[in-house]
Amino acid sequence: CSSPEPAANVQIIGSLGNQPGQFSRPRAVAYTAQGDFFVVDRTGRFQRFANDGTHEAVFRLPEFENGTPTGISLDPT
Repeated sequence: CSSPEPAANVQIIGSLGNQPGQFSRPRAVAYTAQGDFFVVDRTGRFQRFANDGTHEAVFRLPEFENGTPTGISLDPT
């Protein structure tokens, strides 16, 4: 039985925190067809990243105190 090959082109983005590009207990990730992606964390923040890992935007759910997000999905259109 051979060992699996390591993944190619692995990139680590972000760090622990509450600033743009940082994460506070991330909950889910969703990708677009272009490879851009969104991350939602327990504080109700959604962050958008370009496919190269560049941070593009952040916005917060208006009433996340009623429950923290546990998933995310994107409309393909």
